[in-house]
Amino acid sequence: MQRIIPGFLLSNIIGFVCCQSFEDIRVLHEDLSLNYNKDIRPENNMENPTKVHVGINLVTLADLDEVKGQLSIVGFLNISWTDNNLIWDPEDYGEAYSTWLSSSTIWKPRLITGNSVNFPTFIGVADLQTLVEYDGTCYWLPGVLWNLSCKINNVKFPFDIQECSILLFAWPYLHSMNDIKLVSMFPSAKKDYYAEHVTWELMETETYVISRFEIPAVQFDIKFKRRHKYFVITLICPLVFIGILNILVFKIPSQSGERIGYAITVLLSVAVYMTIASNLLPPSSLPDLSYISMLLLENLVLSCFIMFSAIYGLHCYHYPDDKPIPWIYQKLYAWGQKVFRKEKISDSTPSLDSNKTLEYSWNKVTWTQVSENLDTFFFILYFFSLVAIHTNYIIKVI
Repeated sequence: MQRIIPGFLLSNIIGFVCCQSFEDIRVLHEDLSLNYNKDIRPENNMENPTKVHVGINLVTLADLDEVKGQLSIVGFLNISWTDNNLIWDPEDYGEAYSTWLSSSTIWKPRLITGNSVNFPTFIGVADLQTLVEYDGTCYWLPGVLWNLSCKINNVKFPFDIQECSILLFAWPYLHSMNDIKLVSMFPSAKKDYYAEHVTWELMETETYVISRFEIPAVQFDIKFKRRHKYFVITLICPLVFIGILNILVFKIPSQSGERIGYAITVLLSVAVYMTIASNLLPPSSLPDLSYISMLLLENLVLSCFIMFSAIYGLHCYHYPDDKPIPWIYQKLYAWGQKVFRKEKISDSTPSLDSNKTLEYSWNKVTWTQVSENLDTFFFILYFFSLVAIHTNYIIKVI
């Protein structure tokens, strides 16, 4: 009994299902094309605007040229409208509730891309099929490869976010806002078929109708975020390590004779690294130079100052002992003794004789001691300068 009931129900369902034949569809197409004019808007009352719903499906980001300011992206549009001249009763045509018609034989909205870098052409091809339902609702899905003009801002490279737009106009209806009305089909672009790009991450999209033009228009805003891990590892981290190696020149003993060679080597490394890094940096200065370009320049300038300081410290080291020491160096030496040797001096309570000895030692400062103090002073100065430069960069890009 349990097997008989489902079989009975299935036979009844099949009995009620009716399939249209080829002849039904042929007759339907002939009837729909009879007295049809594709150049006339499909409205019974021409005072009413034709509502065209437009949505976008993104497929892939083909290219984002940062020098030319061009975005190439592949997608297809979801366009729907109601054609009052394509309405029929499905019962008269073998229960045909929908059919496919060539878009070249029916009225369709003629859209162009307003911010294309190429010569404006209408979206869609002539022989693309359009799905038409019995109530006159038409669905058209033209595929498009957009080559768009996009304003690029690389100031925060490689942590930059680029925002581009796809601007669609109903071009034949200039100064005719009452003839056609573009309506956003989705609040944002669909990403069901989107394939991720290796360099750019699709963040968010937004769709809205524009009313500031004298022509029906709809705009799709798209935000891309650069995947920055590669640039952090290959560009920023080596720059930090070179900066640390740079200030270590003041920890090389002056008597070793290797200090100048080491400083020149690091300075040349910074210069060579800037040449290599320039291939990764976007060659653009609009609206401004990127912060990382300024960071590279600041590191180069800092390396030059470190080089000069190392030479000057070594020059002081080789001064003869009988050469008078300026009071500023003596004060610097005394300050260094108080700050960096405070624990050593305060290990035991100094007597009056020890204070005299300490004062006497400050008055008998040698150029070798001045050079050592200068090394300590320069190391601290350039260490905090290096920290300040990179901290300033981080604050700007965040």
